[in-house]
Amino acid sequence: MRKTIFIADNFEHEISDLRKSLIASGYEVRVVAKHEEIFPQIQQSNPHLIIIETRLQNLDLEKLLNKIKGHVDFALTPLVLTGNPRTTDEKIKYLRYEIDEFFYKPFEPEELIVRLETLLKEAEMAHERVPASSGGFNGSLSEMTLVDLLQTMDVGKKTGIITLRRNSREGFTYVTKGEVMSASLEDLEPKSAILRMFTWTSGFFSVQMNQHHASKHISLTAQELISEGITRQYRWKKLAKELPPLQTVAQKATQQFENLNKDESLIAEMVNGKARFIDIVENSPFDDIKALRILKKLFENSVIQGLANSFTKTDENAISDFGNTNGDQSNTGQLESMFAKVLKHSEHFNPPGFDRRRADRRRDDRSEADRRLGYRAYPGNISLNKSELIMFRNKLIAEIQQSN
Repeated sequence: MRKTIFIADNFEHEISDLRKSLIASGYEVRVVAKHEEIFPQIQQSNPHLIIIETRLQNLDLEKLLNKIKGHVDFALTPLVLTGNPRTTDEKIKYLRYEIDEFFYKPFEPEELIVRLETLLKEAEMAHERVPASSGGFNGSLSEMTLVDLLQTMDVGKKTGIITLRRNSREGFTYVTKGEVMSASLEDLEPKSAILRMFTWTSGFFSVQMNQHHASKHISLTAQELISEGITRQYRWKKLAKELPPLQTVAQKATQQFENLNKDESLIAEMVNGKARFIDIVENSPFDDIKALRILKKLFENSVIQGLANSFTKTDENAISDFGNTNGDQSNTGQLESMFAKVLKHSEHFNPPGFDRRRADRRRDDRSEADRRLGYRAYPGNISLNKSELIMFRNKLIAEIQQSN
């Protein structure tokens, strides 16, 4: 089955070569030139990737993007913008939208197709994630990082496997009764693997509450690992703020490397004008924080720089909430019925005495916390933590998909 690429662009002369190259590469291409035709045609063609020109006449770009990403059928569809922004503020505005990449015109069709194929592969991986079930939950790393997940497993003394996926990388963390037993990521040692995954704040996770046979390869306790993860996230965020966006391609600003030490020279040699800052960090032989610190020093000393107009955003998209209601009463009523149906599943559940008392204590603790924070407690209110909200969301999405 051929994959469909949807293009919304009224500059025919700017996309004709791209269209021909896509067709020659085996893709089906749909093109529209009017803003009012975009969403209806997307619904009709159900494309694998969407490209939108920012300069379409009378286009409310933000509203359209929200409509596309808010639709359950297109939440994971790669979304690309194209155009020729004239100012830095205009560029930043586009990059802040929930998109996967921005292509600057004019572009080379061959290069563009390679980048589109990368986005399509990442989308396939996202669709292949382990589905949520009663034995686990999944979501976006922008919502819950590995630190958050380990805290959840530790508090509940749970046993299971945490799977993280970012771009083409996939890592696993094995937990037994809240304690981390081992971790794996490519050819890294278990401790190095989990330390690297602590800095992942984009991509997807899935948690399966299954038994496993992983042996103890990480000596640190869960609390020690969580503390280390929080520290690493803080250091990573602080260092990243002093560099160009890590999805930017790095290039050499000078060929004079005589004042660099051995480690700095090794990192500088990895800068080839094609690899992004994040790629250099992940492919370096050093610890992530050390590699990022070296990149920061090289950048501050004008040894390297970010390549202009090379910023890309990848796999930031998690499954969206249900639909774009826009005040539509039928959609609102449908959403309310979905909530009622999901909540009804546990309406008559009567837990054993011990579990019931533990649930009562949790409820009382939350009520007390809400009181201290100044929130008013009303009879019948439901308090959920982050992991419970994600599990609830997954059940809600499953009900929506079944209803469709």
